[in-house]
Amino acid sequence: QYKRIHKKAAIFCIGEGVDVMGEFLSANNFSIMLGERPVKLTIEAVSPKRTLVQTWDSVFRYHLNNWIPLNSTNYQDYKDIEEISERIAFLEKILIGNLLSFAKGVNIEVKEQIQCKLISLREPRIVEIKKIKMMSFDAEFRTNISLPDYVGLGKHVSVGYGTVVKTH
Repeated sequence: QYKRIHKKAAIFCIGEGVDVMGEFLSANNFSIMLGERPVKLTIEAVSPKRTLVQTWDSVFRYHLNNWIPLNSTNYQDYKDIEEISERIAFLEKILIGNLLSFAKGVNIEVKEQIQCKLISLREPRIVEIKKIKMMSFDAEFRTNISLPDYVGLGKHVSVGYGTVVKTH
């Protein structure tokens, strides 16, 4: 996943992607042409970290930034819900689906039921991605699955949306 972390470009890798990225970084000199001018790109840091992604008996608290949970199909369903509590329950189900999709994407089998509760949810912002307007949320949530910092959940994670960071 491509990210911007602390206002700098970043690439987030999991599992086999870590080894592949290590080989890529060691095999390239990162010189590019910017117009007519050659530019040498530099790597500031490589920060491998281990995180055990699994369900636990306890819960973890996370901040979710620029989360895009709604697609064209479920957007209208969301808009048709009048009660705030029902909207939150609707978004919690989508977030659980995002967590399951992430686990499946990194070949982790989730055997226990994922618990997930939105603790806070800011008013949505409208963002435009590829000329399509979408709703983006900032949220705090609790879940019984441990996640690595900066993983993306929801739509358009490959371009930096839906970034998760553990809170304390």
